[in-house]
Amino acid sequence: MDLVSDPAHIRQALDKIIPAGQVVELRALHVPTPQGNRTFSGFFDDMTAMAHAAADLSDKGAGGVYFTPNPVKRSLLTSSVEASNSVTIARRGTLTKDTDIEEVEWLLLDVDPVREAGVAATDNEKASAGATSRAIYEYL
Repeated sequence: MDLVSDPAHIRQALDKIIPAGQVVELRALHVPTPQGNRTFSGFFDDMTAMAHAAADLSDKGAGGVYFTPNPVKRSLLTSSVEASNSVTIARRGTLTKDTDIEEVEWLLLDVDPVREAGVAATDNEKASAGATSRAIYEYL
């Protein structure tokens, strides 16, 4: 049985993270197309449209679908009609840069162990990552 993404569930999760009216970028990596794998991107302030776009990209077999939880400049939404509340194949220079972030509200930390790509984490590495996460949480 193939899994199918549910835009309603995605929307519920987005509502817990993104305040109404905030602009974010949705990005999908390694999306299969007739021309090969491509990166897709778009800027959204309509979370229903974003949930549907995310579900569609996931169902097409994207290697990863994610969004910027920190707000990006509204001008990114309005500067490209084709990427306003929809996604297109990303072009050089159109993706969110550090200078496009309006405010840092979320601090994202990666505590994966250093190892070769494609190698699964061992139980010890998972435990170590958990301990590191708890230490960061307690410190903050």
